[in-house]
Amino acid sequence: MIHFRKKILLVTCFLVLLGVWIFAFNGINNRFPKQVLEEFHVGQWLDYENIQLSPVQMDVYDVGQFKDTYPNIEESYTNPSYKILVMKVKIKNNGSARIDCGKYFSRFDAVAYPIGYENGGFLLDATNRYVEPGEEKEIDTCFGMSQSLVSDKNLEAFLNSQFYMGIRAYPIKQILVFDDIVIH
Repeated sequence: MIHFRKKILLVTCFLVLLGVWIFAFNGINNRFPKQVLEEFHVGQWLDYENIQLSPVQMDVYDVGQFKDTYPNIEESYTNPSYKILVMKVKIKNNGSARIDCGKYFSRFDAVAYPIGYENGGFLLDATNRYVEPGEEKEIDTCFGMSQSLVSDKNLEAFLNSQFYMGIRAYPIKQILVFDDIVIH
């Protein structure tokens, strides 16, 4: 009789826990639905607040090539094994006031998927950071990639990843996808 009560108690506990788990799981999925993905490629414009953004291309430099191409950059990359990613984005100001691109691009990050690289960057040209109302211009954003992030053996997989700039994350994930990758 005692053995039978233990089985009933165990089955009852199991059913209660199962019910709580199902209720909690269902509640989470209703409160936080699955993320929707919106990709924007070259020539497609993403609306973000009072601006529009469109990816242009991504350049991959080693330190020497980067310093030759952008000699006025104060950022010092001394390790020759670094790679520098430069994401070029067109931006249109649809508002009535001048905008500071630094305000926007400090929120965005570079992502390489599926290898797992994610990093914040900075604007390359501080004198080119303002966009007047109705103006459209190209902005270059720089992201460093050290040897500790991606080793030599993973570099090929890294460069074959999908590169994008994350703009919004949830509930709608909006990304600028860089299909045109130039390796210098």
